[in-house]
Amino acid sequence: MSDLFNPFATTPPASLREVADAGVRRMVGVEAPRLTADGRLVLRVEGGPQDRASWLSANDRVHWAVKARITKAWRDAARKAATAADVKALGWQRVHVEARLHFADDLRRDPANYQPTLKAAVDGLVDAGLIADDSWRYLDGPDARLGESTGRTRPGHPCKAAVTFVVTDLGTLLPRRT
Repeated sequence: MSDLFNPFATTPPASLREVADAGVRRMVGVEAPRLTADGRLVLRVEGGPQDRASWLSANDRVHWAVKARITKAWRDAARKAATAADVKALGWQRVHVEARLHFADDLRRDPANYQPTLKAAVDGLVDAGLIADDSWRYLDGPDARLGESTGRTRPGHPCKAAVTFVVTDLGTLLPRRT
């Protein structure tokens, strides 16, 4: 049994930091963003290898420091993808976001469980200036969907955890609630 989860271990669980740091170091890469013919923005954000350390799930019970590192990695990756697309120049006020989750396998999954990952990534889109805020006045979504499988690759070249965001302009802001 690993000392990481052994409650009787004599050493403190410093390996949690090592696990989190390894997961964050692997959060790399974005694909080139593009505008579709119907005016939607498509951003693909790639994370680390397809393992539990690359995703945040509503069912997870992880140490707060591990969660913070994974959250920061997804937020930074989404910000980089949106900055590469120069989203500020779009001038969109209110958007709908559809998020397609890509896994290496075709296991049965509940996409709604990955809202913590999507929340971190949407915060990155806000950081990049796509919209002013992620409140209901500016954002509809994110709607989680399962995307196509990234497929398995040869040993030593793991598949990447990935989320593709399809962002649609909804026009002007909703009025404030009274």
